[in-house]
Amino acid sequence: MKKSSLFNKILLLGILTVGLILVFSYVVYAKQNSVNNIKYQFVSDIKKTTHDLKALEKAGNKLENASISTKINPEQAVELASKYRPDYASQATDVVVEYYQLTNTAFNAFSDSTKNNNKYLSKDGFLEKAPCYIVSFKGITRVGKAPEGMQAPIFHEYNVVIDADLGEVLFSFAYR
Repeated sequence: MKKSSLFNKILLLGILTVGLILVFSYVVYAKQNSVNNIKYQFVSDIKKTTHDLKALEKAGNKLENASISTKINPEQAVELASKYRPDYASQATDVVVEYYQLTNTAFNAFSDSTKNNNKYLSKDGFLEKAPCYIVSFKGITRVGKAPEGMQAPIFHEYNVVIDADLGEVLFSFAYR
């Protein structure tokens, strides 16, 4: 009876060990592939953009169809944006990647790496017709900021702008 009891304990320990290994392997696999499993829609024709061009222009952004080939692909842009904002990547019900040449006259607080390596920055530090991916995480909930006493806006889309040459996040924004 003792040998049988010892055998059952060893068998149970073996089954438990195999089960833990399988669970751990699945968790590691899921974590490694969470970005790769994001489905997205790709747009590169300004006539089919999902963005509100007038609202973007009010914020200093102008999009134009791109005639420049990229060094990174849309999948890499999604991966970079997802690593930059994993909270919105996991919350999004829809992801749209758009490729355009972007001129931005409202933002020039770029990283030193971007300032030193981005040939599309003007002398004033603004982007001029830079080849960029805009990765839009749609269906999210993001509470914006508002002055005290005013109601903060709720945004349902978060956009990450990726340099299509350097593969760096340039900036991000929410406007709707």
